[in-house]
Amino acid sequence: DDGREVSVFFQLREADRRSLHQLRNLSFRAPGGNEIPLETLARLEVAQGLGGIRREDRQTVLAVTATTTEAGAESLFERVDEAKAGAESLFERVDEAMAGFETPRGYRWDKGERFQRLQQQEDSRLFALILSVTFVFLLMGVLFESFVLPLSVIVAIPFSFLGVFWTLYLTKTPFDLLSGIGTVILVGVVVNNAIVLIDLANRLRAEGHDRFEALMEAGRLRFRPILMTTFTTICGLLPMAVGNARMIGMPYAPLGRTMMGGLLASMVLTLVIVPLCYTFFDDLRELLRRVGRSAVAAARER
Repeated sequence: DDGREVSVFFQLREADRRSLHQLRNLSFRAPGGNEIPLETLARLEVAQGLGGIRREDRQTVLAVTATTTEAGAESLFERVDEAKAGAESLFERVDEAMAGFETPRGYRWDKGERFQRLQQQEDSRLFALILSVTFVFLLMGVLFESFVLPLSVIVAIPFSFLGVFWTLYLTKTPFDLLSGIGTVILVGVVVNNAIVLIDLANRLRAEGHDRFEALMEAGRLRFRPILMTTFTTICGLLPMAVGNARMIGMPYAPLGRTMMGGLLASMVLTLVIVPLCYTFFDDLRELLRRVGRSAVAAARER
């Protein structure tokens, strides 16, 4: 009524658009109740449309597109999500199909802009992960006044990724963009329990306890706080993990499940693997000190 034009696109069901004959028999109901075939209102024919030349970087480009859906998807949103999540496997199938295909001289093929965007997202996510681990390591090196002992805390990060993998695998959740963001967030979260454990062990050793007693006492005193902080965070993430909220079409559930799996794994491994690695790296630190003292003493003798 206000003069605006709205573009509307209709598409028939696949069973109703398999041939031109079905299109001719498509009928509309007139105001009087009679069925009027489409061919009485329009002239239907198959003709060649206008072609176009597309160029990128001064090269002629021909785009070939295809659509895929999973047969087991129950809704359109599920099919879209599975198509996004399975894009990498689809590209692998394209590589298998094109293996051994020889293009004429002067021609080449690639997997298009979407593949390049996925590669850029993966590279950006990996760079963010490496950068976050580096920052955590440098900060702990300053706090612990050592660049060897923080390695025992960093060990908790890759083991938490095991929890992420098994959680996504058991829940049949695809590793999408939000799952990648969750792994980056985990780097700064899973080290918290290890930091409080190692910090207390260092303080106990400074008070005169030997290393084994300090680790056992720190584990006993920090066992309950570690469980409390982990389970409170997991309970806070539970609505996100089991809900169906979306952001621009992307579900939040993978992010919540990624965080929950990483926290559960890190909670268990912090109390077992981190003290074990602490002993190894502490021995390494003592070995490096002895080697350094020997080198200095040998240099002075010369």
